[in-house]
Amino acid sequence: MERHPFDRGIALHRLGRLAEAAACYREALAIRSDDPESLYHLGMALQQQRDSAALETYLELLRLHPGHAGAHNNLAVLYKERGRLDEALAAYREAIRLAPGHAETHANLALLLLERHAPVEAEAACREAIRLAPEYARAHFNLGAALLRQGRPAEAEAAFRVAIRLDPGDAVAHANLGNRLLDKGCLEEAEAACREAIRLRPGNAEFYYNLGNICLARKRPDAAETAWREALRLRPGHLASLINLGAVRKAGGRRAEAEAAWREALRVDPGCVAALGNLGVSMHDAKRFPEAEAFWREALRLAPADGDAASNLGMLLLKLGRFGEGWSLFESRSGQQGSTTRVPDLASPRWRGEALAGRSLLVIGEQGHGDEIQFCRFAPWLRERGASRITLACRPSLAPLIGTLDGVDQVVDVTRIGDLSGCDCWCFLLSLPGLLGIGPETIPACLPYLHVLPERDAYWRELLPSGEFRVGLAWKGSATHARDGERSLPGLSSLAPLWGVAGVRFVGLQKGAGEEEAANPPHGQPLLPLGARLRDYADTAAVVARLDLVITPDTSLAHVCGALARPCWLLLPWNADWRWREEREDSPWYPGVMRLFRQSSPGDWSGVARRVAWALAERVARHHDAS
Repeated sequence: MERHPFDRGIALHRLGRLAEAAACYREALAIRSDDPESLYHLGMALQQQRDSAALETYLELLRLHPGHAGAHNNLAVLYKERGRLDEALAAYREAIRLAPGHAETHANLALLLLERHAPVEAEAACREAIRLAPEYARAHFNLGAALLRQGRPAEAEAAFRVAIRLDPGDAVAHANLGNRLLDKGCLEEAEAACREAIRLRPGNAEFYYNLGNICLARKRPDAAETAWREALRLRPGHLASLINLGAVRKAGGRRAEAEAAWREALRVDPGCVAALGNLGVSMHDAKRFPEAEAFWREALRLAPADGDAASNLGMLLLKLGRFGEGWSLFESRSGQQGSTTRVPDLASPRWRGEALAGRSLLVIGEQGHGDEIQFCRFAPWLRERGASRITLACRPSLAPLIGTLDGVDQVVDVTRIGDLSGCDCWCFLLSLPGLLGIGPETIPACLPYLHVLPERDAYWRELLPSGEFRVGLAWKGSATHARDGERSLPGLSSLAPLWGVAGVRFVGLQKGAGEEEAANPPHGQPLLPLGARLRDYADTAAVVARLDLVITPDTSLAHVCGALARPCWLLLPWNADWRWREEREDSPWYPGVMRLFRQSSPGDWSGVARRVAWALAERVARHHDAS
């Protein structure tokens, strides 16, 4: 006896012979056009073949049999694939109403809710699926995703681990666990999870991208580059891999290859803001300033809220002397990646340049120690704007020195500003030049504006050498500075040409990184190491005031010298910070005080040291002649 077409269709369907199965289901429908199971299985066979007729098949089934829960569920899947999320959501909810005990529908609903940025509802759907089917691995996986979206990473990790225990072959679960472990800092375990995901699904580019991120976190840039190259082989034009590939090449000194990766990213997606921003930085580092400006402006055209592009462009314009737009763009620094400037949680409003008559103002220090020393000069100007009281908040180590600034009523610890009350408004310290309309020709440079505390002077006067020409030395800045590798010298030995200058007594002012070198100076070259004994910047100021000259890279020490109007020779990298402008040997911020020695090529500290040694010999000779 010949089998019914529907039965033959089921048998062929199980064998994966979808087109033949669909033909059998159509034969069955020719016998009975309203048969719900023939319509349902025809819809599934068409859906598995990616045939657009599947949608119409399910709709016909539901027209004839509105209560078919499976059809609502599958129709929701098709709607979701087509981006018709509202219709998909309605279909899932109807399927659940008709068959509330179907765990897979709850799990599918959770995925849709995640796409609609509703992680709390997604979590509830997952937990219902798990209640109905505790061993349903996909529901546990979806629960992990929902928990991650809610900022509950530890619970998400636990859910991913359950999903893997229930289904060890779920590559995506291993990959997500690896990403969570990367965020957690468990790098070895993260790499193992990621490699297991790759073993299970070796053709997935995203897994290799994740592996690259983990290898980079493990300080294995070559392995990271290999992983990102494989991601690009599997998926040419994978933007995130191109961006990261450029970054790791740039960090390795391969600027041209880095730029090639970012330009390829732009070829793939001309609107890739990350590539535009990175190319802007690369052009800036190469002193190709017009190109840097063009890349950053295009990034801002596409993403006006991009804090990195705005802040970087602002600093470039300030370097080029275009202060008006430069200060305005520099206000985006709080949104720059890695920025330490954070908008405080204060009841009083932020001052944005309006009339200050009779109002009290809190000025909040920010950025580095040198920035606070350089820009505190603007606080007294607020009195001319009518401020009745000025409170300046700074780091504790700066407070005794900045407390000598005229025109400020109170200097407080910046970490305690939440305890303050009574200020009518507040602003950031580095916002003052823009709010006050400062241009290249109107920089307030009445020196000194900071002073030595008498009791500190008395203490240090007895400890400093007398007689010969006294030169304070520093050779490194803070290791946490984003560009410290460029601005800091490799070590004290980089200043070796200075040891040949006769009639000089050197005083070590290095504090923090490199401080230990001062305790073991070069053979035959005495160096009085004082850095470890400096308690705060008021101590530094007292020592600097007793020296004939200070030689330092671009650190806060240079700003102490400038604010005290003490002679300072500043050693600058090839592409120096914006405040030192370009191709100048002096500084309008510290006129008559600062002399700038710039690298003639990237990394050339030896040439700088030789020129400083020649200049020091001349300076010492003049000093002795005058004596």
